[in-house]
Amino acid sequence: MIEKIAPNYTISELCKRWLIIPIKKWHIYINNNTNRSINQYVVGSLYFEWQPYMFGWLHMYNFYHFTTQIAERYTIYNTTISGKKIIGHSKFIFKKVRPSFFYGNIRKKVDWYRVNFMSPERALIELLRQTANPEFVKVLPENVSKDKIISMTKKYSSKIILQRVKDLINAWNNN
Repeated sequence: MIEKIAPNYTISELCKRWLIIPIKKWHIYINNNTNRSINQYVVGSLYFEWQPYMFGWLHMYNFYHFTTQIAERYTIYNTTISGKKIIGHSKFIFKKVRPSFFYGNIRKKVDWYRVNFMSPERALIELLRQTANPEFVKVLPENVSKDKIISMTKKYSSKIILQRVKDLINAWNNN
């Protein structure tokens, strides 16, 4: 197909013919003619490039086995935009937050790209902060470090969240 229009093609023409999909207009595109599917984490990472961002919320809670709910959309915390967006075949929720929100993140390599995720400790703190009574988390999960979560909670969270974390640790110690 590209051979027919090769001498005179434009980016907008390629987009109209669904040969490429923009991640960021005039900057980064997904090639639809490849057999490889692009990972949603890579799409999110490429969308925010050098800006602060972090994958979190419901998808991370499920990823770390805090809940059994499966997220339809990937949530990305960032400092610039809010709202829902579909990029290619990936569905995202963007949540605008303050720069102080970005503590407790980890960088993992996904398909040759470095992607920012909430650490298990940070995801649990956020779960406790957003949920009034998280009945499904009765004890501290095994993939959460007691020392890390206590130090993060003391430094960045309220006394109520600190007490909830201490209760989870006590329940974990009693089992």
